[in-house]
Amino acid sequence: MADRVTDRIQQWRKEIQEGGLPCVVLLLGQSDLLIRKAIEILADHVFQKGGKDLNYHPFSGDSSRPSDWLTAARSAPMLAKRRMVVVTGVEAWLKRDSADDPGLAALAEYARTEKPKGQIVLTAGEVPARSWLGEQLRQVGGVQPFDMSDKQSDVQEFIRQAFRKRGITIDPGAVTALADALGASPEAIAAEVEKLAEYAGKAKIITAQDVEEMVQRLQGHDVFDLNRAVVQKDVRKALTILERMFHNLLESKRKVATSGLPLFLLSSCFEFELRRMAVAKKFEATMDTAGLAAALKCKETAASIILTNSRKFSESELVAALDKVRDVDRRLKSTNLSPKLLLEDLVLTICLAGRKR
Repeated sequence: MADRVTDRIQQWRKEIQEGGLPCVVLLLGQSDLLIRKAIEILADHVFQKGGKDLNYHPFSGDSSRPSDWLTAARSAPMLAKRRMVVVTGVEAWLKRDSADDPGLAALAEYARTEKPKGQIVLTAGEVPARSWLGEQLRQVGGVQPFDMSDKQSDVQEFIRQAFRKRGITIDPGAVTALADALGASPEAIAAEVEKLAEYAGKAKIITAQDVEEMVQRLQGHDVFDLNRAVVQKDVRKALTILERMFHNLLESKRKVATSGLPLFLLSSCFEFELRRMAVAKKFEATMDTAGLAAALKCKETAASIILTNSRKFSESELVAALDKVRDVDRRLKSTNLSPKLLLEDLVLTICLAGRKR
């Protein structure tokens, strides 16, 4: 198996082109970026002559069953040669035995079909130590890992290729500095490469000094930057900052460790600010910043900012956001769900409130 993720992607392309994949594959990895890339490559091959809109079926593992996936995969394709079924988050199904659900046994049998009508793609962070479905798919070569290793050589090559695809030259020293700053996070790397690519402009060159300035900007962020982005409904900025936090790129003013970050954000940032914005709604009609400052016991300049941010939300949206904060707080304390995923869901819920889906 290829160690470097760049080699793994090339190997994946080769396996697809040579027809070496079973019709049910399980893509493993913690990086949504890499998993999406693998799915895109497979979809391009399956739908090379069009027909994706009518034959692409996304499912969530939490709200569907193997029988649903099989029904979609076995349906005759429309204006295309094959269908493609993508099921995200199948961790719970990987923990079950075939006796728990007849559809699991049927799914394993389908994975051995030589000329199927549909390709099924399952995604998960990892396979449990004992997994009936995982073992069945391993036997046919259907388990495909897409995690980036912590090796500096892998991270550096990933960075070089990202710039190479954009036609940008990056100094060797800049590659090393960028890899040291970003670590093995494809999402963080992609976000910063995009920014540096825009900065490079027509010169198409990135120097070590450019990267050094970027790293200084990263270190200047803190948890309050995230809070500011959330209350301003800047979803892209909020998710980028959150991603950096969970890869130790940011240091809060209160020196909060990553392990304690989620509860700190909920109690000291999100909930506190949302409650102040809820109070501000009462002063919105008159824009009485002095009255709001007195009610919140803060300076009038701060009250003015809070009042401005509150106008981005309706009263019902603020109530729903506070309910969501309490729900995430409960889940963080009582379940083994990923803190990062819970906070990402919270950020999306707050930032996208009021938008047409």
